[in-house]
Amino acid sequence: MAGDVAVAETPWRRLSPRMLLIHPLRAVKDLLPALIPALLVGNTRSASGEWWNIGVGVLVLGLAVVTWATTTFRVADGRVQQRKGLLKRETLLVPVDRVRSVDLSASPLHRVLGLTTARIGTGVGGGRPVVLDGLTTEQAQTLRRELLARAAVVQAQDAAEGMPAATGAATGAATGEATTIGAGADELGEGEVLSRFSPSWVRYAPLSTSGLLIALAIFGFANQLASQVLTEDQWSQVATEAERVGAAGVILVGAVVLVVFVLLCAVVAYLLAFWGHTVTRPSPDRLHIRRGLLTVRSTTLDLDRLRGVAMGESLPMRWARAATLKAVTTGVGGREADAGVGQGSGSGLLPPAPRARVRELAARVLGDDALQTPLVRHGRVARRRRWTRALLVGALAVVPGLLLVLAWDQSWWWLAPGGLLLLAAPALAEDRYRSLGHAVRRSTVRGPQLVVRRGSVHRSTVALDGDGVVGWTLRETFWQRRGGVGTLIAATAAGSQHYDVVDLPREQAWQVAAAVTPEVFRAQQR
Repeated sequence: MAGDVAVAETPWRRLSPRMLLIHPLRAVKDLLPALIPALLVGNTRSASGEWWNIGVGVLVLGLAVVTWATTTFRVADGRVQQRKGLLKRETLLVPVDRVRSVDLSASPLHRVLGLTTARIGTGVGGGRPVVLDGLTTEQAQTLRRELLARAAVVQAQDAAEGMPAATGAATGAATGEATTIGAGADELGEGEVLSRFSPSWVRYAPLSTSGLLIALAIFGFANQLASQVLTEDQWSQVATEAERVGAAGVILVGAVVLVVFVLLCAVVAYLLAFWGHTVTRPSPDRLHIRRGLLTVRSTTLDLDRLRGVAMGESLPMRWARAATLKAVTTGVGGREADAGVGQGSGSGLLPPAPRARVRELAARVLGDDALQTPLVRHGRVARRRRWTRALLVGALAVVPGLLLVLAWDQSWWWLAPGGLLLLAAPALAEDRYRSLGHAVRRSTVRGPQLVVRRGSVHRSTVALDGDGVVGWTLRETFWQRRGGVGTLIAATAAGSQHYDVVDLPREQAWQVAAAVTPEVFRAQQR
């Protein structure tokens, strides 16, 4: 009854009215594909084109006011509550004792208006965070401190009573406090600097796919815009100029423009996300990561929750001897958590950087150099399976082109894509086998560890602490059973929740499990 009274007495609050200056700009961005044709049609085919402009302005302002007026929040009865929506009313709840991170972000426009966006999450895969977009900077900082303090109190009480922490019920201080605020607003100070951004790392920006994806999005939007703006006569002039230059010239100029534009997009995206990337150790039990150009993101990771590290290397990065590094930690991660370092990654320790620097930082974080441990190969069956699958995929890639040539009398050039893939299959298969391996090591600092490496186009190397493994599974497909191998899966609450040792000889699988976690293995055998 007392809890009900507390809820009733806690009023719902709206976000800052200053968001009415931001919401219209967001509405324009969201409605841009529909607004451009509407404005063009209204101003070219109507004698009263100004009424179209007024109507669009009223629509945008109306959406902004509705968004602001229908979004309310409160902290009551041990929960962060948010209500939003007009026609479709939605209520989001996050128990305070489940708060694992409070991420504060401020775009340049937010900073001018003194506003901050708070993202309150539980760190549980599939769980939706509560996003409060439009708090004042003071409100956001106060809310962050209060939520993390309350969660810490609940966790301390549970620990004193001998209760195990529920999955997803750790605090920001225990798992990952993330604060994204204006430049110069770092609360934790410098501490021991473990790694600092070097402008020379920008040369690795084109080795990721971010530039290509951004360029394709821009080209798609530009093509859509051109189709709405240019007239048929203007398109005819473009076609005439292309015929004058010739097909070879058009292809050459287009390829050069595309390459330059993709490289430019990749460099700009890299600088915006990772400029000033610094990893410090403000206290013996914490790491602090700070990065960003326009919006500076600061993340604090508790080393008591660290269960290992993951190094990622795409094929171009391997050629350039570069890699990325992520922390395998509870509370920050989820599926695909170790695939790379994204702009929104809370566990990213290093962006694309020299591999030597990545290994150096991993060694300083873990206390020893686990990523350089010599690995055990998985034998001839694992090699045969990689060759078989690579050649099968290459052969299947040739089939469509072969059908076009033989059945429809098309040019032999249709065989080129599949043929190139078939020719590359042996090299890819052998590289996948050479990248496959594992090791069990005993660290003097962290105890037993499992080191796993796999992949070719994207190769990942994970060093996982034995005390982070909560269970083991040996999975065997029909073809794996025939070859006497299986996939040993280490289940964990950290990172991507499981790490696989692929095509491991069956007789070695349980030996690995027993060596990494003797207690867990014995418990599973009972």
